[in-house]
Amino acid sequence: MNSSAPSASKKARLLEPALLRSNWIEFFAVPVAISIMESQPIIIILAIFAPLFNTGGQTVPLGETTITLLLLGLLWWARLGKHFVLRGVNERKVQIWQVGGLVLAMVPVGAVGIGQIGNILALFLVIALVVWCWKRGLDWARTGLDDEHIITAFRVGFCVLLVGLVIGILLLNMASPLVLAVQAQAIPLFFMSGLIGLSFTRLGLVRRENARHSPTGTDQTRSWLTILSIVWVIVVVASLALETFSFQVLLAIMPFFWNVLGTIVTWIVYALYFLLSPLLSWLFNGGKLPPPTARPTGPAPKPQPPPHMTPIAPEAVLIGQIVLSLIVLVILVLIVRAIVRRWRVEREEDEDEEEREALPVQEILKMRREERRKKKKEELALEALEPGSARARYRELLQTIAESNERLARRPNETPAEYETRLRAQLPHSAAVTMDTEQELSDAAILETLTQSYAGERYGGVQTSAVQRKYLSTWVPHLLKRFTGRTKGV
Repeated sequence: MNSSAPSASKKARLLEPALLRSNWIEFFAVPVAISIMESQPIIIILAIFAPLFNTGGQTVPLGETTITLLLLGLLWWARLGKHFVLRGVNERKVQIWQVGGLVLAMVPVGAVGIGQIGNILALFLVIALVVWCWKRGLDWARTGLDDEHIITAFRVGFCVLLVGLVIGILLLNMASPLVLAVQAQAIPLFFMSGLIGLSFTRLGLVRRENARHSPTGTDQTRSWLTILSIVWVIVVVASLALETFSFQVLLAIMPFFWNVLGTIVTWIVYALYFLLSPLLSWLFNGGKLPPPTARPTGPAPKPQPPPHMTPIAPEAVLIGQIVLSLIVLVILVLIVRAIVRRWRVEREEDEDEEEREALPVQEILKMRREERRKKKKEELALEALEPGSARARYRELLQTIAESNERLARRPNETPAEYETRLRAQLPHSAAVTMDTEQELSDAAILETLTQSYAGERYGGVQTSAVQRKYLSTWVPHLLKRFTGRTKGV
């Protein structure tokens, strides 16, 4: 028990940084993306009811930034209350904390919209907005990192956007075109932020499971996290830009970036043209190169006939064209082959997973019994070894470990020395004690002796002595017991 306690604490220490690395997704990236997504339908609703406010129908009441920050702040406030519950704080105190968040949210919203509220209906609409944002924060704190909740919120928000679009089209000739103007920026932000929020949620779940099951393993999702983080930053910056500046200002700025991008692409195309045009003209123009032009110096000379240049043989040009065509064809075939192979592997993995999920328990057990019988038949077909030899003891070790723990089984391309190194890392920190001399003999020493004796017999043709065979017959069962927890018969 003493040996297992340090390993458990070490595993917990290794697991903690991995969880901290994924917590920023759960506590920062996903809330920001979800707040931007959920604020877009609210902005559409406020744009529809803009005539109730003293904004002249030209701007969204309260402002887009205020709504996004309200959703985000109340979400974090609710999550902090959930943290208090997990810490064992009294439930009544937590309820007071949550209600205090609602009251506190009224203050900045009232300060921003005090001059825009024109009648009692606008006041009720603002109060309902704050209460709704507060409720959404509690819902997100309750569900946590749940992709189903995000999908449901996405569906509801999408329906609100569609209704707002229809209303904007119907009221285009009767009211201010504010609804359609807001739709132009709300729809892209809604879809992009929702997609990023859902992607971050799935990625956070994957990273958490990887950290739990293999805390010392490499992170296979780091590249995806980097790409998602870059897209997330772009969406957040675009959201702030759209909420700070008008859409017309951004349209006026965009031609500058398009011109810069077009200039870069033009330079790249010109560079490729100057590099490839001589080769292509030489191949496809019969191998005739244009004569170099000389700058005239002094009086203009009389026109001279062009110097005679020996043209390249048509056969050489044809061979060059064929070789170039074959190279392009081979590259195309390799690309198509790689794509097809990758698609086939992914499809087979999906089919195996679906087949495994669809099979009942009895079918799975039957398949495993068939595999065990097949392994036993293969074992009978193995080379007969002399009982008590090092090769026989080593085969016993391989078969016992493969039956008890497939993860520790020897790999096909693994040498005995490499396999010994991998097994040593799994050995418990304990020792065996002989009955005659009370000499402590470590498990690593037993494994090393067995590996060296096997290598000598297998590759060097050196037979083990009687003393070595007695040693192996005494201590190999003990070593097998260390790996499997049971004694294997000699």
